[in-house]
Amino acid sequence: MQTQRMNNLCEATTSPKDSRAIQWLTAISFLISSSLLFLFLFEWERYCRFLGGRTASLSWTDAGLMLWLLIAKSMLWFVPLLPFMALLTVLGFQRAAAVALVLSWVFIFYFMATDVICVGFQGWHLWDYAPYLQYVLKNPDQSVWQWTKEWIPLEAGVLFLLFAVAGTAWFFAVRWTMRKVSLRWRRLTQREIVAGATVAFALIVSGMVWAPDLCYDRPAMDRVFDALPYPSAVTERIQRKTITASFSQPNRSSTVTELPPMPFSLQDELLAMRLIADAAAPGPVDESAFVQRPNLPNIILIIFESFRHSAISPDLMTRVHTWSEQGLRLNRHYSGSNCSHLGLFSMFYSRAPLAYHETLDRKIPSQFFTSLRRSGYRITFLTCGETKGFRKVDSYINKDTCDAILSKGRFELSASKEWPDTDRWKLEWARNAVQGTDRQPQFIFFYLVSSHYPYEFPPEFQVLPQPSRHWQFLSPRERIRGLTSRYVNSLLFLEHELMKLFQSIDPERNIVIVTGDHGESLGEDGVFIHASRMSEIQIRVPFVMVGPGVPRRQVSTATVHMDVLPTLLRVLAGRPVPIAHSDGRDLVAESNPPDRVVVVPANGKQWDGLVVVSGNKRLAFSRIMSREGNVELDFAGEIDEGGDFLPRRGRDPATQADADKLR
Repeated sequence: MQTQRMNNLCEATTSPKDSRAIQWLTAISFLISSSLLFLFLFEWERYCRFLGGRTASLSWTDAGLMLWLLIAKSMLWFVPLLPFMALLTVLGFQRAAAVALVLSWVFIFYFMATDVICVGFQGWHLWDYAPYLQYVLKNPDQSVWQWTKEWIPLEAGVLFLLFAVAGTAWFFAVRWTMRKVSLRWRRLTQREIVAGATVAFALIVSGMVWAPDLCYDRPAMDRVFDALPYPSAVTERIQRKTITASFSQPNRSSTVTELPPMPFSLQDELLAMRLIADAAAPGPVDESAFVQRPNLPNIILIIFESFRHSAISPDLMTRVHTWSEQGLRLNRHYSGSNCSHLGLFSMFYSRAPLAYHETLDRKIPSQFFTSLRRSGYRITFLTCGETKGFRKVDSYINKDTCDAILSKGRFELSASKEWPDTDRWKLEWARNAVQGTDRQPQFIFFYLVSSHYPYEFPPEFQVLPQPSRHWQFLSPRERIRGLTSRYVNSLLFLEHELMKLFQSIDPERNIVIVTGDHGESLGEDGVFIHASRMSEIQIRVPFVMVGPGVPRRQVSTATVHMDVLPTLLRVLAGRPVPIAHSDGRDLVAESNPPDRVVVVPANGKQWDGLVVVSGNKRLAFSRIMSREGNVELDFAGEIDEGGDFLPRRGRDPATQADADKLR
């Protein structure tokens, strides 16, 4: 009753002009205050995760500029709405204006919330899924439908309801406060106050332009810009403006103008140029690359889904780590990519996956399968449908290239609880197959899928506890803790099952290879899972080979999946086996191979290139089309461990002169 009386009193003592002023001040105050609350209660921790290790090194000035930018980006959405709302208010439709504001607020803030969750999970904006869905619709036989049909989680609906209730309640709270204050302070509705509030709103929104220009840490600002809920055309236009401003002030931004020249090796550029040229016209499979030798050992290739490079270590999979010491261990090993189809291609073709589509469109068979089949191996693939219809993988892993494909279970999120049983079946089948009396050598390969998101394991292997699922949805910190716990539990389960296989097979008759198709992020590079960033954690994987003829050795320089086949054929033959059109190296012959490899990460729909890992440098080269229609090489920049581009630097004069002579 008291509140109603207050409202009636306000309406009785407020003129139409004052009422319009209060409505406008309510809208401005509502947008500013709700943007602040949204930032501190929901966004700030997520954007700090995007920055990774840079958060701790941000100066107070840069942190303040980041806050200004993030508040501005929320309020910018309402700039087109405010004139419409002002028109309704002037015409006397104040309730309609209020309804339009609140409804817009709910949908805009819900969109920003879901977008920042998507970006924080896999590095993709909501609109980035549209091209993938279009690809699925146009190529139903070349994509995994089950990943596009993942059910919308309950939390998404709860989040919408939360914003609908909170937004409406906060608007009424702000309006009630403004009316009450206007009764005590009559000057609130004067023209100067209204104009000042409007100017304050405009100044805050201008942070989209000026905050980046004033920021010293350009790489941090660039990563924040990539995460903003705006199309790239908008953010890139602002970035171009601010980068130009930074270059025009050489004394302000040492990160842009005072860096020493990058030691850009001519060998790095030559390697990238050769691979881009090879990708344009990939050569045929080498039919002569095989082994003629009696009593060849069986080969079991075990591919972990989403295998982090630190998994086989004294701190996690300790028993597998101890077992691996009797064979070849590659301590700095890279998959060919950060996604499954390109990672598999690099191993099974022994080529850089830059030529993925060109090779498969020419129907060139896998070098791995060709070499082993011509060596007398029977090839068996155990699966639960991981490669069926996925990105053309079944064009080279099929019933024509394999002697047998045995399937059990489903590789779908809705069936993820079945994955541990499927993995047990695969390991049990492989154990029984190599214990038979058939002297034809067996090549058996399969995925272990329990380590794929959402990281499944039987209840008895829940070693690390998990926070509430709903709390994980709202808190990035709890999401990291929860997913890390699940991932560790899944690896401990798979280690237990692996050791059953290792302890039951004859070590003199079986070569076992353990590796991964790609790495996995658990928040280290600002995102989760894989296929989104050119980071070490998404590209590096463990690699172990144990068996007869395999040297007991550790290699600490960079190696890659393309090296697997030449190394394996050397072990089988006891001598080098050259492979034409292969980019791989024999790691047995080269006890200390050059510290230079090539990977081809997936990094968004606009990226088409490769990364040369050369020592501690990571150099990105893109493949572009010239005006004449020729494919050319462009140096995109140097990237750090998190996959971020470092400030652009030039090459040293000596290297530039060598490159000019080469051209």
